[in-house]
Amino acid sequence: MSRRIITAGAALVALTAFATTASALDLNTKRGYRELGGAITVTFENDMPQAKGAESISGTKLTIAPQFGYFIMDGLEFLGVFELDIPFGEKYENVGTEVGVQLGIEYFFRLAGPVRPYLGILVGMDFHVPADTKANRDADAKTTKDFNLTIPLGILIPLFNEHVAADVGLRFTYQVSLEGEEGTDHIVVPLGYLGVRCFW
Repeated sequence: MSRRIITAGAALVALTAFATTASALDLNTKRGYRELGGAITVTFENDMPQAKGAESISGTKLTIAPQFGYFIMDGLEFLGVFELDIPFGEKYENVGTEVGVQLGIEYFFRLAGPVRPYLGILVGMDFHVPADTKANRDADAKTTKDFNLTIPLGILIPLFNEHVAADVGLRFTYQVSLEGEEGTDHIVVPLGYLGVRCFW
C-alpha cells in the first residue's frame, strides 16, 4: 500500500511540475519568427480477397512532409509545405511516387493557456509520377497532376519550452484533377494528424 501511495504521489508531483512549467510557456509565434516542422508517417495496407484461392497482397507507404514558415505579423504565418509519398510492396508495384507542394497561411489564436489553436488555408499541386514498370511502359503511363485546396486546423501543445510544440489536428483536402475527363476529383479527410513544429 505504501508503495502505491509513494508512486501516486510522485506521479502527481511530476504532473504538477509539468503543468506549472507549460502554463508559463509562450510559443514564439510573433512577427519575424520562423518555423520548421512537419510529419513522417508510415501506412501499412493488406488486401485480403474473399474469393476462394485468391492470395492477399500488402504494401507500405512512407510519407514525408516537411514545412517551413515565417510570421509576417503576430500570429499570422506564411507557410510552405512539401510532401513526398513513397510506396513499397506488391500492392503498389505499379504505383509511382507522389510529390506535392503547397503554399498558404495559418493563423494562431492566443488563449490564456499555452495551447495555441490554429486555422489556415493552403493551395498547391500534386504530381503523380508512374513507376518504371513494364505494365506502365506498355500503357504509356504519364505523370498526372492535381490541384489541391487544404484546410489545416488543430492545436499546438508546447513540449517543455517555447521553441518546440506537438501539432495535433486535421487536414481537409479537396483534390481537383487537371487531366480533364480522364481524371478523378478526391476529398481526403484523414482520421488525424500528428507532427512536431519548431519556432525560433
